[in-house]
This record gives sequence, structure tokens and C-alpha cells, in this order.
Amino acid sequence: MKKLGILIFFAGILLSICAFVADKVDHIPFVLRLLAPAYARARAGIAKLDSSKTLLPSDEGFAEISRLFFDVAAHENPPELIASVSVKSNT
Repeated sequence: MKKLGILIFFAGILLSICAFVADKVDHIPFVLRLLAPAYARARAGIAKLDSSKTLLPSDEGFAEISRLFFDVAAHENPPELIASVSVKSNT
């Protein structure tokens, strides 16, 4: 019975540590990249877009942001209009 109590104690400590890390995931970039890699790439793209006002297809986060843009645009516009939209590089 004593071993079960010790096991439950350490499981509780481990669970507390995991909950703390999950709560602070926005402040721990490594954990954010591990738990939500697409979100981390999109945040990097938004940061670049905010600082330089441009985001090229080769930049980190471009794919995630463009996918989000086209998903929203597809719900709000007719399909024939969406078919005519493309992403082109200005370089």
C-alpha cells in the first residue's frame, strides 16, 4: 500500500508540472513548437508580417496564414471568385 501512495504522489507531481507547462506554453517557445507546430509557424509569420509588412511564400508561417485566409475567403465568397485568386511572389 505504501508503494501505491508513493506512485500516486509522484504521478501528482508530474501532472502538476505538465499542467504548469501547458498553462505557460505561450511563454515557452520550445514547448509551443512541440505541442502546436503550425501555430508556432503562423505566429512567426505574423511577427514577420507585422515588422516588415511583407510575407513571401518562402517565409515561415506563409503556408499556415494563406491556408487560413483561403479557408475564410472560401466561406464568404462564391467559388468562381475564389478560383480566380492566386498567391504570387512580387520578387
